[in-house]
Amino acid sequence: MSVPSVIYAGSSVDDWTENFSDYQAPTWDCSLVLVSDAGRFEFAATDNGAGHKFALTKTQTAPVPAGTYHWRISVTDGTDSYVVQEGVVDVRASLSDATDTRTHARKVLEAIEDVLEGRPSEADQVSIGGRSLTRMPIRDLLHFRAIYRQEVRNEEDAHRLNNGLNARNIIRVRFGTVTDS
Repeated sequence: MSVPSVIYAGSSVDDWTENFSDYQAPTWDCSLVLVSDAGRFEFAATDNGAGHKFALTKTQTAPVPAGTYHWRISVTDGTDSYVVQEGVVDVRASLSDATDTRTHARKVLEAIEDVLEGRPSEADQVSIGGRSLTRMPIRDLLHFRAIYRQEVRNEEDAHRLNNGLNARNIIRVRFGTVTDS
């Protein structure tokens, strides 16, 4: 196993060992770094024979904000340092701490609909393309509402498909020609 594609903040990650034939423990130290606009987080590996064992605890992952992070595994012997692997990981918020689990698309769609309906909302804090929703012409709001409605539908369809259901519960039927023999 290597760095998982998804990490849940505040949850432990199954231990895994990295084996680099040119950079064996204990001569080489190994670390994992996650970097995004939200910050930089570093996790040190422990020696596991000649390999490097990573064991991320819930305490270590708890302070990592949700988002997409670039990760790198690097090794050093105190003199030289090398990047040996890199990739992307999605850090997801712990549901036990989450107060709002709506996606970005859902939040923007609801803000647009609130403005169109004349209801007070968080719309003053939402902008699209550098323009505030409250100052946007109605035709633009309707345009963006259509875009975000489709994005929300796509997210819902993907969620249904991931759970083994048809997208929007569509039942597909094929009609053919019936012949009498």
